[in-house]
Amino acid sequence: GQYSPLSFEKQIAIIFVATNGYIDELEMEEIERFEKEFFAFLDTKYNKLLSAIAEQKEIDDKIEQELITAIKEFLSSFKKES
Repeated sequence: GQYSPLSFEKQIAIIFVATNGYIDELEMEEIERFEKEFFAFLDTKYNKLLSAIAEQKEIDDKIEQELITAIKEFLSSFKKES
């Protein structure tokens, strides 16, 4: 939301998701729920990944691979719920 700023690392993660086509198949109505649930998933299961993004301020190969793994894992459960 407009008055709910995102941390740097979450901004990077969601931009990565969008620019790499991971949400292209979702309906527009699903995007807000996707974003909210994806951030909760990262906070719970991939907090170290978020910390690494925040510390390094860039996506190196290791972070990219872990981010892709996290996205695919989340998408598999998200699509089942839809």
